[in-house]
Order: sequence, then structure tokens, then C-alpha cells
Amino acid sequence: YQRRVRDARLETMIMNAPNAPVAGGISDQLRIVTFNIWGLPDIISRRVYGDKAPDKRVRMLNIVGLLKKRQPDIVAIQEAWIESDRQLICEELRAIFPFTHYHRSHLIGSGLLVLSRHRIERGEFHTYTLAGSPQALMHGDWWAGKGAAYVAIRLPDKRLAHIWHTHSIARYALSDEYLGARASQMWELARHVRSRHYGERDVVAVVGDFNGQPRSLPLRVLRRRALLADAGLRGGANVATIVDTTVDESAKRLDYVLVRRSQAVRRARVHTDEGLQRSDHAALEVDLVVGARHIVDPNADVDADIDGEAVLQQPLVEILDQVLDAVRTTRQLNRTAVYYFGRQMSALGASLVLASTIKNHLLRYVDCWVVFCLLLTHNNNTSEALITLRLVGLIDFCEALGTCWLVFVLGLWIFHCVEAEHLDNVIAELKLDRRWAAEHESDDNDAF
Repeated sequence: YQRRVRDARLETMIMNAPNAPVAGGISDQLRIVTFNIWGLPDIISRRVYGDKAPDKRVRMLNIVGLLKKRQPDIVAIQEAWIESDRQLICEELRAIFPFTHYHRSHLIGSGLLVLSRHRIERGEFHTYTLAGSPQALMHGDWWAGKGAAYVAIRLPDKRLAHIWHTHSIARYALSDEYLGARASQMWELARHVRSRHYGERDVVAVVGDFNGQPRSLPLRVLRRRALLADAGLRGGANVATIVDTTVDESAKRLDYVLVRRSQAVRRARVHTDEGLQRSDHAALEVDLVVGARHIVDPNADVDADIDGEAVLQQPLVEILDQVLDAVRTTRQLNRTAVYYFGRQMSALGASLVLASTIKNHLLRYVDCWVVFCLLLTHNNNTSEALITLRLVGLIDFCEALGTCWLVFVLGLWIFHCVEAEHLDNVIAELKLDRRWAAEHESDDNDAF
């Protein structure tokens, strides 16, 4: 087994250097840039960074300036949630990129914007099954409706560039409560990539902010399931793409351009902030050699794993088992949430019934007291009745608040119940995929 792995790695090891030679000679170059532009609303940016938060319009213009300078063919932008930001970027770059497509989703939107020099022929968007929770308002992933975006771009030589574009759910704590969701998202994306038919001459690229390190479980299941190579590593850009210096070094490479294993890469480059405060991410630029295949470096050290090919040699069954474990952990958290919100809903319902009963008894007391004072004793002193009515009004107010909270909790309980069904479906489909991988492991090693 070890010899088979070493032989396979030797056959697929790519020269990791700019201007690496390619089979078939040099043909047209396709430059792709992926850029998370940090498109949060100003109010959130100021809440996080205070007075140090840079002016957004200045940042957007700096981003426009970088793209004008680099002159890419295709730009994949993440976090373009605000309409005014998208309009500014598209208008300023219309002369270079006459074709644009924004993928809308849910309340906030996916934030995924594609700019292209060449005609965009098709566009699709597939919402991920697992995408966070609605009660996590400051996270916003569920409200954005994150998913896998796809565009087909017709290049000048008539071939197609198939661009898959995504921004996976982020990690907000060391415990990483969304690991199962992120792994599931990348598994879904890999299945979408592999299920589509591509021409032999077509370019296929999966780009975006994956919120995962190169050897993290989500990246491994995406690359192994879809058999994708890391163009950044192939082009010599194995550097951080996070500008924020407070982030741990090991977690700084989150943005990727992934391509077919046969795709030749001329060079890759990460454009750091350069003091212009463009974004909290750097732009990743990759130059692909269209119509050329990569060649093997016979002098490469098969154990060095320079361009991350070892991921593609790991048995798919092992990776799917790890994804299953992560999703099962998420399912357990979901059970806890269903129980928690169900208990809250029961307590609120019982409290509202009790409050209604007390209110009815108090109203009967008021009615009896008014009748007694006015009809029997001819006494107009109804101060006790007024106090009781004020108490009834307070109970009404609390009852209204409780009803609103009950509706909110009921909505969350229903959401988590539906999510439970989605999680069960994901687990069942993962098991089927694992069974298929176990039966066709050798066949799946063939590049698509």
C-alpha cells in the first residue's frame, strides 16, 4: 500500500515554482482573482473595530484600483452584500468587466459576485443544506443563505470556463461549533462539481473563501471528493490570505483557487494589503495556462508534499468517516437545541395560561366590587377596583410580551426540527456516498 501511494504521488507531483513548464507548450493565459472584500455594514465594522474601522468607500475604491492594475479575466468576490458596494465596483470596472452576475439568496444575500471580461452564459445557485442558525444574528450565515454558485463563461477560443464560487460558514470560536456544517457544505460542493459534465478542453475552477486551513477536514473532503488541485500551491503562493495580524498563523490561509489535477498553473500571487486597508483578506491571483496540461517534475521529493497532493492520496472512505463524525456531532447539538427550545416553549405556554387565569379572576373581582360599591352601598370609592385594573393592565402587557417571545421560540423550535430532518438526510446520503467510495475507490482516483 505504501509503495502504491508513493508511486501515485510521484506520478502526480507538480513542479512547484513560478513559470513551471507545461506539456503541449504555452497557450492563452486565464487570470482568476478571488477576493473577500469585507463587505460588512458600517455599523458592524465600527462595533468590531471602533474608531479604527476604515471608511468603506475608500476601501472599495482601493479594491477597484487593485483590479484595474492587475487586469484579471475573471474576478470572484465574496461578502458583496451591500447593493451600493456592488454598484460602485461594477460601475468603476464596467470598461474592463462588461459581464457581471450576482447570486441572490435569502434575506441578506449570498454576497457572491462574479466579474468577467468574457460573456457569462449560465448561472446557478445551490443553497447549502446546513448553513448556521437564525438565532445567531451576529454570525449572519443563515440569513445570508450561503451556497454553491456556478457560472459558465465563454472564452475567446470558444471553450468554457466553469467557475464554482463559494463562501463557506465561518468559524467563530475555538470549539468550532460549525465544523460539521462546513464539512457538509464542502461535501455538497464537491458533489455538485463532480456531477456536471465538462468538455476535455474546458477550464474548471472552484474558488472563494473556504474558511478552512489547507489540511482541515472541509478542504480535504472537497479536494479528495472532487479531485481538485490547489492552484495557489502549484503557483508558489503558499502564504497567508488573512490580513488581520491577530489571527493565529496556522489559520491564515483561507482563500483558494482549486482546479483540475491536469490543469497547468503558470504562477500564483497573494496581494497583501500594502497599507491601503482594502479588506481583512488579501486577494489571491492565479494564472492558468489554458489548453496546456501540467507535467511531472521527475526530481520532486514525493515525501515533501510541496503542492498538497497527499490529500488526494488519502482514502476517500477515511475522509467521509470523519465528515460523518462531524455531522453526527452537529446532530447531537441539534437535539439539545430542540429539547431546550421545546422546554422554553412549554414553560412559556404554561405561564401564559396561568396569567390568563389570574387575569380573569381579577376581572371578576373588579366587576363584583363595582356592583357592590355603586348599587348596594351607593359608594363611589372605587380605588381598589382601579388598582386591580392597573394590575390587570400589567398582566396584559406581560402577556403580550410572553406571546411574542413564545412565537419567536416556536419559530426556532420549528427551525431546529426541520434542521434535524436535513441532518438525518445528510447523514443518510453520506453513508451511501461512503458505501460507493468503498466499492469504487480505484475508479474514483481518475481525474474528471
